Amino acid sequence: MRRALVGLLLYACPIPAFAEAWGVATISSYHSRCPSCYNTNNFGLGGEYSISSNTRIVAGAYDNSQYHTSVYGGLAYTPWRIWKARIGATFGAVTGYREENLNRATPMVVPLIQIEHKDAGMNFGFIPTKHAGLVVGLQLKFKLKE
Repeated sequence: MRRALVGLLLYACPIPAFAEAWGVATISSYHSRCPSCYNTNNFGLGGEYSISSNTRIVAGAYDNSQYHTSVYGGLAYTPWRIWKARIGATFGAVTGYREENLNRATPMVVPLIQIEHKDAGMNFGFIPTKHAGLVVGLQLKFKLKE
């Protein structure tokens, strides 16, 4: 239910002429240490909303690698371009990772590669962790409005 509400709110927001809105589907993750120890099916929904040529507001929810629901929000800042790839990081907060309080937000900085072509794309997030090693997350996305 939370995922549907986040998607609906992002889609319904008024969008200035210069902005883009993307619908995002979180799909899976890869864990370099003990892949079978973690949930790799991280299904979820979210969105991205451009506020400048290299900055987007991001928000969404997904099933995390520890089998909990996570809700995230922040800014994706991608100042570098190589071919169709936008390179930078997401800065924000995420819930669902503290066993003592799953609703408590944890700060996050996630190195990011976004690859986009016309109305479709994908995001790769790279999260170095203490226990799981390097975690690589995959999101697929499609343009909602331009």
